[in-house]
Amino acid sequence: MTWGDGEMLLGHALGEAVLVARRGNELFAIAATCTHYGGRLAKGLMVDCTVRCPWHHARFDLRTGEAIAGPALNNGTLYKIDKRGQRFFVTSGRQPTAIQDRHVQLDDGTKLDCDFVVVGIGVRPNIAIAEQAGIATDNGVLVDEFLETNTPGIFAAGDIACWPDPRAGRIRVEHWVVAERQGQTAARNILGTRERFAAPPFFWSNHFDVHIHYVGHGSGADQATVSGSAKAKDASVIFRDGDKLTAVASVGRDKENLRAELALERGEKFSPS
Repeated sequence: MTWGDGEMLLGHALGEAVLVARRGNELFAIAATCTHYGGRLAKGLMVDCTVRCPWHHARFDLRTGEAIAGPALNNGTLYKIDKRGQRFFVTSGRQPTAIQDRHVQLDDGTKLDCDFVVVGIGVRPNIAIAEQAGIATDNGVLVDEFLETNTPGIFAAGDIACWPDPRAGRIRVEHWVVAERQGQTAARNILGTRERFAAPPFFWSNHFDVHIHYVGHGSGADQATVSGSAKAKDASVIFRDGDKLTAVASVGRDKENLRAELALERGEKFSPS
């Protein structure tokens, strides 16, 4: 069997379904099902060193098993691989090690010891009380002024439910998956990763046996074209603004919707199957 770079293989080890993926000369092995709803990751899309679930677009880091994008919040089991000549063996499994750092890092590099961090998403912050108290505010992101006296303070991430739409500017996207992903990105940035939030909005809707996946942000002025047969429940509706892809709604084409998501993230061309 020829097994190329960027390909995934489904197997079983230690009584569990395991996904093995190849990136260059490295092999990675994690639990084969999504921790959100049990989607089969082998039918998903491998992007760099991550895998995306075909059902609801959750993402996992193949190197660590970490759930890096909602709707999955629980990490997947990570497995050890032993290479023996031209063969490999999955020998053990473990949960990813939790982050041990107990601090947050501000934009200026200052590190603050903390016991926990709470990030609230999906609401407009009420900053009037903070302003009346003389606490500096900046578009809902608050940092108190107690640092100079080394007095414990409050640090709140405010309205990050806004999504940077390339056409309409900042828009509010209320779907909970978008909120989860923004929260995960915010948490990683608090820990110092300085990561740009580039995930396009995604949601799904189930109507009896019809499952619709929608990624992107279209408008009523977009041109819509249909690929496949909606009657056969095997189709995608592609929305474009001129020659620019804005959104894709799919029925029965889970992996195609994942490819559309990737094209929207990277600003690349997209062609349906």
